[in-house]
Amino acid sequence: MNYPNEHNGQNNQNGGYPPTQRPGYPGGQNGGYPPNYRPNYPPHKSGKNTGLIVAISVISAILVIAVIFTVLIMTDVISIGKHEAPQPQQTEVQQEQQAQQSQSNEVRPQNTQPAQAAPQQPQPIPVGASMYIGNCNVSVTLRTAPDENSSEICQVPLGEEIYVVEYTDSVFARVRYSGREGYVKRSYVVSTRPQVYSYDSAAVAALVENAVYAFVNGVNTASDAYVPQYYSGSEATQESKSVLEIASKVQSEEVLSLSCHSVTRVSATQVSVIRDSTIRVVYNDGSVKDVTERYKYFVDISGSSYKIVDLKKA
Repeated sequence: MNYPNEHNGQNNQNGGYPPTQRPGYPGGQNGGYPPNYRPNYPPHKSGKNTGLIVAISVISAILVIAVIFTVLIMTDVISIGKHEAPQPQQTEVQQEQQAQQSQSNEVRPQNTQPAQAAPQQPQPIPVGASMYIGNCNVSVTLRTAPDENSSEICQVPLGEEIYVVEYTDSVFARVRYSGREGYVKRSYVVSTRPQVYSYDSAAVAALVENAVYAFVNGVNTASDAYVPQYYSGSEATQESKSVLEIASKVQSEEVLSLSCHSVTRVSATQVSVIRDSTIRVVYNDGSVKDVTERYKYFVDISGSSYKIVDLKKA
């Protein structure tokens, strides 16, 4: 029995059957089924493998991106939710300095002054002893307060005894003198009474008055023999020079008026005297002139006799 194309070696693509026809199947390109129809076979095995590969690739890409993003955040290459660069951590010293600066920048309310420590007042040093006034020419001022501008109570003469109550501060002492209490400078308070020479005011005034008459007589006689009796020191030399020089320029001198007064102590060893005089001078050319003068004489009272040691116009 001959089967088509089974043994004769003649095969065609349709197994020897007429084109578009297979045994037991409807003809046509769709295996004899109607167009757009396919039997409900399970999906082909190769399509399933392709989907799995695509899914794995997508997941791997997401994981790689996530790892890279994490590394960038950890290394501060990128930051999330920050708009400024991180500030370096401050040390304790920097934090303290910043706190002090903030306090100094605070605005103080008006009429508010910083607290100030009250100045420490000097503590008085009790003395309770009798002392003396020294280191001055004539006297010192007893004042109502330990201040150079405070009111004057009286003058305390050089060498006078005082009772020192206390050293009030480094400048003043509180003392009692002649029933009154006040303040004097400590530099004038001494423990030993200074040598203060006494004098006779009338005798001092008479000395100066006699010296003036001796001068006029010396001019008239051209002699300085009187000088050692009334003068000492450099003033004696100056007096001798003056009387001889004037004697060479005038014919004569005459005392018209003379007053010596206002005897005043100027130191422990000297007193001053004011001389007012009018002397008529007859010059060598015959002219006459009445010369009125005022001089201040300084008389040393420390020796065995009074001596004029200086004079100047007053």
